[in-house]
Amino acid sequence: MGVRHYEDLVVWMLATELRKRVIELTARKAVKVDRRFCDQIRSSAASITANIAEGFGRYTRPDFLRFLRYSRGSSYETREWIRDGRDRGHFSEQEFCEMWELLERTNGALTRLMVALQERQAREKSQAPGFSLIPLHP
Repeated sequence: MGVRHYEDLVVWMLATELRKRVIELTARKAVKVDRRFCDQIRSSAASITANIAEGFGRYTRPDFLRFLRYSRGSSYETREWIRDGRDRGHFSEQEFCEMWELLERTNGALTRLMVALQERQAREKSQAPGFSLIPLHP
């Protein structure tokens, strides 16, 4: 039996935790003043979970895979914003490391899910009954 709700996916849970952490850290007064930075990192972090949800809702494996790729792209954008936030002094080294670890776990889960879906798709394709234009029985 498969997953019935995208909220049950480990990758969505990890990405949600990352998004919450980004919101929490960018809500601090010293960081909030850098509005463009806050908008960018919040948007990219939110896009990870949003793309997982949208792809799941499309209800086809190829669409879900496509949106997981978008989600992975957003995770790499978030990765760069996390690095930028540390470089700007918005995040301590410990906060940076915590978010980096969560992001790495999210990326790993995204990759594993994508690989599993691709492998399943390839298996089903190879097991699909074929047809021939040449009659099997003369």
